Amino acid sequence: MIELPAETLKFFLVFLRVLSVLFLIPLFSLRQVSFLFKVGFSLALSNLIYDRLDLELPSSPPFVSISGEVLLGLLVGFLVRVVFAALSMAGEIASLQSGFSFSRSIDPYSEAQTSLLVELKYLLAMLLFFAIDGHHVILKSLYESFSLVPLGGFSLNEGVYELIVRITGSTFAMALKIGSPLVVSLFLIEVSLGILSRLVPQMNVFLEGIPVKILASISILSLSLGLISPLLTGLFFSLEGNIASLFRGSG
Repeated sequence: MIELPAETLKFFLVFLRVLSVLFLIPLFSLRQVSFLFKVGFSLALSNLIYDRLDLELPSSPPFVSISGEVLLGLLVGFLVRVVFAALSMAGEIASLQSGFSFSRSIDPYSEAQTSLLVELKYLLAMLLFFAIDGHHVILKSLYESFSLVPLGGFSLNEGVYELIVRITGSTFAMALKIGSPLVVSLFLIEVSLGILSRLVPQMNVFLEGIPVKILASISILSLSLGLISPLLTGLFFSLEGNIASLFRGSG
């Protein structure tokens, strides 16, 4: 078995943690972004972190340390991705009710078929994420992680599991709040169309209702942007605390 020099092993562990985090965060994880660019950017960032910190070589076997660093980085990336996944779910539910689900296109991010509302909410979240310097929060948390969780010091325990479940549950609850104005309004429109179909049986409510629901969806979504933006901002601002809790619970 080849034994790496101590300094080389320490830098390699730093690089794995950085690369694992960046591998899952929005925009950077796009398949259109070159793999060489991802590796090169991760190497540059790892070099900056390594030069500024006095890191100690872990006492655990190299394979265990490597696995721990990769898993820790993926968990941090997961905490960021789950916010965007919850928003996509809220947009998909609204699309099914409004009729936008009939028209689908290829999402360049996931390379899967998505509806217009899903794309709109995802782009809105992406713009807000960078507008409030959410990427700076991730880089800051990544730098501070080496003080909270030393190299090779990550361990899965009951606290980590509980934190992931709690954060996932609260994030999806917030996504329901974000989508509630549109979902509730479309439900009331469905009820109204159902009553109208009983009063005027000759009317094809299904065909006539689609333009009404699409127009209502666009109008309600435009009016509710003032409510959605603060909720999204609160979700992104809570990322720093959630990531720090993950580090404190696993270190």
